[in-house]
Amino acid sequence: MKTKLSRYSSVLFLLLFCLLLSAYLGFNTSFFFTWKNLVNILEAISYRTILAVGMTFIIASGAIDLSVGSILSLSSIVMALCLKGGLPTAAAILIGIAAGGVLGGINGTLVHITRINALIITLATSFLYRGLSLIL
Repeated sequence: MKTKLSRYSSVLFLLLFCLLLSAYLGFNTSFFFTWKNLVNILEAISYRTILAVGMTFIIASGAIDLSVGSILSLSSIVMALCLKGGLPTAAAILIGIAAGGVLGGINGTLVHITRINALIITLATSFLYRGLSLIL
């Protein structure tokens, strides 16, 4: 039976690497441990974190969705077009969220009705949604 140290050695190695890299950057630059940099990092990872939480539930249920990035792109473009058209910000945000929900619902409906593997359906709709994003 493996010991706990050998079982988690890769995780511990990555954690140690991140700590050493943070220490190196913190001592060699005056900007790394600043409030502005922390806010910048949190803003940069905010939408990725939201997507990762959603994908965690999808993968935990035994499915896969490859069209998440394309859905994000298309729903963001729909929201931007609503803002450009003069809609209030709150309404545009709700329309963008609704567009993402409808696109995800289309994926789920196609998987359920056709009984084709979710990997194939979401790959195909990913190309479709990305194409629509480029057209709009």
